Amino acid sequence: MEDKNKNVTSGAAPQAVKTHSARVLVTANAKGLDLMNDGVVQVASLGSDPELKNAIIKKVSTSAWNNPLGATVLVSAQLAGDNAAPLSSAARNELGWLEHNAESFGARPSDKFSPLLAMMPWETSRAETVLYSPQQIANEDLVERYGSVKAETLHEGIIPFPGQDYYYLDKDHVVADVISRNWDKLGLDPSSERTREGKWLKVQRSVVDVCLEQLKSNVLTKLPKTDLQNGLSVHFAADKSCGEELHADANYPISCELTVEYTVPNSGNVEAE
Repeated sequence: MEDKNKNVTSGAAPQAVKTHSARVLVTANAKGLDLMNDGVVQVASLGSDPELKNAIIKKVSTSAWNNPLGATVLVSAQLAGDNAAPLSSAARNELGWLEHNAESFGARPSDKFSPLLAMMPWETSRAETVLYSPQQIANEDLVERYGSVKAETLHEGIIPFPGQDYYYLDKDHVVADVISRNWDKLGLDPSSERTREGKWLKVQRSVVDVCLEQLKSNVLTKLPKTDLQNGLSVHFAADKSCGEELHADANYPISCELTVEYTVPNSGNVEAE
């Protein structure tokens, strides 16, 4: 049998799916002190469709923004909320990532927030500006296949037998799908195996263990999906070096209009909406 430690979760190029578009107005009536310290997070709703839990953001642009502060405001957004690594390591932004002195601005809530826009002091604009447009997103094709799989339930449908070198595996389990797609590497084709009670496959323990490990380490923690069902999280932070321009207790009405284009795996054929 071939080496089972090879990556068995890689797949073919992703199939094109429908692209959705949503325009959202993000506003923050924030205190100067908050903007200078940790910044503030606002959440813009894109709808309540359950499928939005597995969305992949394909483009972000802005058509209007207003900065009433005498200090630069850095705008960041959570573009890949379920990704274990920063999005900059999984997607190549055609426009380049916005580099900045992180110590000058309120810390982003996590590295899942990507800097998109620097609003200059007192700046008001209605310029159409693209902020994020990836050429390619790593593991994008795997979201459609494994986006609904949860690490904490992976062992459901796998029955071990003490002292035996095999498991009973539910024929509809995601591991059975991984084995089917990689039968040439794993030396096993579930479709040719006899099922027990019409449900269970008898599979070598080492094969199942390899598939589980690959799913946990190479797939589920690296899917570039974002749960947009609860909205898009946007972070505003002011340049700390301009503290004399801000009043700690004053409220500053910051606003930014964003257009978010995204795909939802398994949502149908190519079509612009």
